[in-house]
Amino acid sequence: MEKRGKELRIAICDDDIRERDEVVSVLQAYSLQKEISFIYHLFENGFSLLESVEAGTVYDIIVLDILMPGMTGIETARQIRKANEAVKIIFLTSSADFAVDSYAVGAYYYLLKPVEKKNFFYVLEKAFRSKKQKDEASIIVNDGRTIKRIVLAELVYCEIMRRTICYHLEDKTVIQASGTLTELERTILHYINFAKPHRSYLVNLRHVTEVTPHELKTDIGEAVPLSRRRYDEICHAFLTHAFEGETG
Repeated sequence: MEKRGKELRIAICDDDIRERDEVVSVLQAYSLQKEISFIYHLFENGFSLLESVEAGTVYDIIVLDILMPGMTGIETARQIRKANEAVKIIFLTSSADFAVDSYAVGAYYYLLKPVEKKNFFYVLEKAFRSKKQKDEASIIVNDGRTIKRIVLAELVYCEIMRRTICYHLEDKTVIQASGTLTELERTILHYINFAKPHRSYLVNLRHVTEVTPHELKTDIGEAVPLSRRRYDEICHAFLTHAFEGETG
């Protein structure tokens, strides 16, 4: 995987060069107004965008047309999601008929063409603010030897065993620290992505890939138990998270 720079990286995929140029124009205007630095890559079809993603290029935002020949934007997004669950996908289209399909593949937002500058600015502001919050949100834990900072976006789930909390991270490392369930809930449950599926677990919904009647499957290949009485609540939280496109 490539190393990330400070600039926000944006992919713009549309088979119509005029539409691509219009998106670039809006992005440049936003960049000047908000003094936000970013770089963008242009693609004329889903195949070339997928090649870039599969080669390891990491994008913060993908602006994706839905109605494209060869491979639709919906199918392109479905393939992208296999490699990247976190990237924010903003769909652009001249038809409202694909709204439901777009959110089924984790759309961050859905805008109708011609895109109004005011609406696009609103979506960009929301996306950039979300990324900033995700990058900055963290907690401090003491494992008995050192004090460590855990970025919440990298925290998959927590397991509480008596007075020991195991923090399972996305790189599959586990940090153990003393603490209680009450303290842990007070620390991280107010963050929108976290939920309590079981009396001994807290989970980051950003890392949940599947909800079953008995467990939550995560993107690190580990499962978190799900209490029967919490099933409806967790399903609702998971769907809300997916449709709102919030990460963190």
